[in-house]
Amino acid sequence: MQKVMAVCRNFLWSSSSEYKKPPLVKWEEVCRSKCEGGLGLKNLQVWNKACIMKLIWDIASKKDILWVKWVHSRYLKNKSIWSYENKPDDCYYWKKMMLVRKEFAGMPCSSEYTVKEGYKWLAGNQSRVEWAELVWNKTSVPKHQFIAWLIWRGKLLTKDRLSGLLPIDPTCIMCTKEKETVDHLFCSCPFAVDIFLNVSGFIQFDLTSCSIAELGQKPKEGKNMKDRCFIAACIANCHLLLLHLQS
Repeated sequence: MQKVMAVCRNFLWSSSSEYKKPPLVKWEEVCRSKCEGGLGLKNLQVWNKACIMKLIWDIASKKDILWVKWVHSRYLKNKSIWSYENKPDDCYYWKKMMLVRKEFAGMPCSSEYTVKEGYKWLAGNQSRVEWAELVWNKTSVPKHQFIAWLIWRGKLLTKDRLSGLLPIDPTCIMCTKEKETVDHLFCSCPFAVDIFLNVSGFIQFDLTSCSIAELGQKPKEGKNMKDRCFIAACIANCHLLLLHLQS
């Protein structure tokens, strides 16, 4: 399981199954739902435990299946699975199942357990991020959305972040005046402001902001065509600026 997750993580950040560079966002955060600031990927470890819990639930409810009957005759012997204590000679995998059982001890009871509900409970809930609708809209292309996701998470490798690790000049290469931060790069740099103003005039919507946080408070998706144009232009402009920096 760890190897599979490592391959997924490496491919996301380096397009390769091998480790080539450190991830910009923790895998646990990547696996959060999009509305919670993640990419909506499944955390395989949590999902596996949720699936194991489904097996435990089948055993507890004495489902009419041959293997469930065998477990009751081999291990439980008219005892409850919820109070069962592992024995030295128990099977390795059975012991692992009992450890998973303990992780779900505090889960509210319901008439029927589902893997979906188990995964949701074990993963836990986080507060909804305000910029989710702006980034994960139906108008922008996936490449632009991924860049925007890094920007609003504050994980973009701007010079002010890199200067803490490498001996480089943190000054913005476009204006050569201020430190290159996310807010400066997309909100206050004269070069960026000029681009946003030109696009603002074209779509008749003010794209300029004092900070990325403020920009994330702009109109949300789905209200009207004007809002959708704003979203597409905002995300595309951010991607355009990064392409210019790399050229």
